Amino acid sequence: RSYYEQNFGITDIPEFDVAPEALPNTVVKAPVPQHSGVGTQEDSFGSVLYLVPKPPARDLTKLLQNEKKRLRFRTQFSEPKDAADAQRRFIMTYFTSDDTISMYEETVQNSGRVAGKFFERSRILKPGPQVIYYDITDMVVGSVVEFHSHKFLIAQVDEFSRKHLLKLFPDRPDLLAGGNLNESSASLGPDTADQ
Repeated sequence: RSYYEQNFGITDIPEFDVAPEALPNTVVKAPVPQHSGVGTQEDSFGSVLYLVPKPPARDLTKLLQNEKKRLRFRTQFSEPKDAADAQRRFIMTYFTSDDTISMYEETVQNSGRVAGKFFERSRILKPGPQVIYYDITDMVVGSVVEFHSHKFLIAQVDEFSRKHLLKLFPDRPDLLAGGNLNESSASLGPDTADQ
């Protein structure tokens, strides 16, 4: 005021209230967009949190301790659509280092189907609205798991996987109930004995 009065002769400047406005108590968060299908859920969420997305953190201790450990199970469709689907058998491999799953179809003679990769190694979400992945506790002989809209019955487990699961869960022998363990160890292939 004194500056305007001395330099310009203006004395009738009105007063203004310059008190700061009260800040809102609630924090507004942008909604997380749905997963686009490209990459993983964690990759998509990283682009929401950061301007420059960072790769999702991995459990390096678990990765190094379980690097070569693979649990193998024989599965089949729990709800086959026809007689041909009822004959189909699959080998499911669970990788303990990063909780990923891959599945290969076994050869069935005179079925007309080509055996081979059924789906790539990846982490698989459980059906439902929440983001929950399948883990080692879901690999129970006799249980039904749903991968990519296909329901599979876990029928057998190989010898290495049986011993590994019994080490992890000594108080839960029900994890392995119902499988023909001696027969499946030989029929699932020789590479499980090397692990």
